[in-house]
Amino acid sequence: MTDAAPGGAEGVRTADVRKTMLWLTLGTVVYLGAQWLLTVVVFQLAGPAANGDYTLALSASSVAYAVVLFGMRPFQISDTRGEYADAVYLASRAATSLLAVAAFAVTLPFTAGVGRLWPLLAVFLAFRLTEGWMDVLHGLLQNADRMDRAGIALLLRAGAELAVFGGVLAASGSLLGAAVAMLAVSALVLGLEWRWARPHLDGVRLASAGGWRRAWGLLLRCAPLLAANLAYSAMLFVPRNAIQAIWGQELLGYYGAIAAPLLLVPVLVSYLYTPFLPALAEHQLSGRPGALAALAGKLLGGIAALIAVAFALLPFVGPPVLGVMFGRSVLAHLDLLWPVAASVAATALVYFGNAVLTATRRIGVTMIAAIVAFAIVAASSDFLVHTFGPNGASFALIVGQLAQAVVLAAGFLVGLRTRGGRGKVVG
Repeated sequence: MTDAAPGGAEGVRTADVRKTMLWLTLGTVVYLGAQWLLTVVVFQLAGPAANGDYTLALSASSVAYAVVLFGMRPFQISDTRGEYADAVYLASRAATSLLAVAAFAVTLPFTAGVGRLWPLLAVFLAFRLTEGWMDVLHGLLQNADRMDRAGIALLLRAGAELAVFGGVLAASGSLLGAAVAMLAVSALVLGLEWRWARPHLDGVRLASAGGWRRAWGLLLRCAPLLAANLAYSAMLFVPRNAIQAIWGQELLGYYGAIAAPLLLVPVLVSYLYTPFLPALAEHQLSGRPGALAALAGKLLGGIAALIAVAFALLPFVGPPVLGVMFGRSVLAHLDLLWPVAASVAATALVYFGNAVLTATRRIGVTMIAAIVAFAIVAASSDFLVHTFGPNGASFALIVGQLAQAVVLAAGFLVGLRTRGGRGKVVG
């Protein structure tokens, strides 16, 4: 039984899917590029120490960001049979927003330099909340085949946020003021995204869809996804926090400058396989393990090929691009480049594994894998950062995420053999 109405948004699904997907891809690439350029702007206008503060604020707020997202986007867009109404997804995002604020309050005391940085951290929390609401609205647009609207919104965000952030920072020299201005822009664009998404709602009211009980039930269903995303965010935060505590904000600023463009790669790679998540879900629900394994294998092969090309180009592209973007001083820290690249490649594999297991509803495995990885990173970060400097942060992430990828692969293969690919929900 489903919550979705038989009519509703179907009448407005008129856009060409391939064309709208191109819009979404373009918007995502530009938005991620703008987020990277923010690091360049901070580094160039305010220096590496300020970029260290910016990097730490991003990492610290990523824990709250993981909570507000709850790992629900792949679940939402692979809900091909309308198991949950749109109102339930929106209500669940309201609940995760409150949980994100609570998570922020818990992690704040453990952040290095919190007495000086707490206003900046609070602004980044609010910004992350707006991005969380953007995510669920874009999920609604994607299910309605209006990914062009989501792509256009991302283009607007990219241009406006970069311009306002850079302008305020250049004029005032205040990183906090620039962050506040970026938050205001994000809130304004969020209003536009709501206006675009609202006509595509399925028309089922929250009360008719099961009310808040149903929304909290969805959160419980997706709790393993939260655990996985939360563990990943904590995995990024813990070693970076160790760099700031042991080596100082300036060295963290150089690490963040080198890592920022590479961290875009796993998200960009995700747009190779995201359009195929509904197909993976249908193979699972229809009991076609062979087709499921074949499609997952092809996607993994594509990801591996992209990673190989990226590593082949890195020595030729990486140093000159970093030198142009951040100045000659960053070239003294190029020893950080290859370990960061390796950790990012591991991240891309983990992202893919999580997405496949989410689409096939084996989300309990994602939680177990993430817990294993976080335990490894948390136990090794201080020692590795002490021993190898900032590269120790990358080494900790590599080991932890490779272990995570192994657990994810094992969970997928066991699921194929023990259940023949049938549509049982695990976890």
